[in-house]
Amino acid sequence: GWMPLFANLNILFEPERGQIINGGIIGVDPAGMGKDHSVVAIRDSVYLKEVLNEKTSQEKDLARKIEIIRDAYNSKSGDIGVDAFGIGAKVVANIGTKIGESVNALLMDKPREGTEDLFVTFKDELAWKFREWVVKGGIIITNNKNAWLKELGFIKYKRVRPGRMQLMSKKEFKKEHGFSPDRFDAALCTFFKDDPSRPVILTKLELENKEVYDYLNSLKSPVDNSYSSM
Repeated sequence: GWMPLFANLNILFEPERGQIINGGIIGVDPAGMGKDHSVVAIRDSVYLKEVLNEKTSQEKDLARKIEIIRDAYNSKSGDIGVDAFGIGAKVVANIGTKIGESVNALLMDKPREGTEDLFVTFKDELAWKFREWVVKGGIIITNNKNAWLKELGFIKYKRVRPGRMQLMSKKEFKKEHGFSPDRFDAALCTFFKDDPSRPVILTKLELENKEVYDYLNSLKSPVDNSYSSM
């Protein structure tokens, strides 16, 4: 009963050409010394971008790099979501924050309260939000489109009683395909919250572009993309 998560969807990509993400939400899929990669992604309502991909990570070193990314994109510590499995909790503990701010350690193995009838785990919920974002016209910025398609094309889910959504586990995925979907895992971590904490101050050109996006989106036919349509 496995179904491709992004089946029949037009996933939009743009090559890197200086697109602006200001105050975005940062998702981190950390990995230690194994075969998986540590990946950091950042997202706003329009764009999603992979900003770090490294094979070997130590928690303190990765934490410093996340701080640099946070500051470079004018985000706040509260806009950072880290998969807390494995070394993730240690990475969170090593990220320096301002007084009153904290980094979000995402516990992915259980559903959030109130979503138990829809999802088996919190990760499943975030994956579905990623799918919704793609349906609404979200754009992935990358100069390696094929690497993203290689991962997203293999992501699968199924429905388990009583109609809850469940992703194929990373262990099953790696056994079937021989690699880990690290980009996908970092990307879905950006959906732990809908909007960044910091208001985005748009330049005149950005505001004009935003108005064009809003207008084009208003012309699109409505899509039934609710959880009940799974």
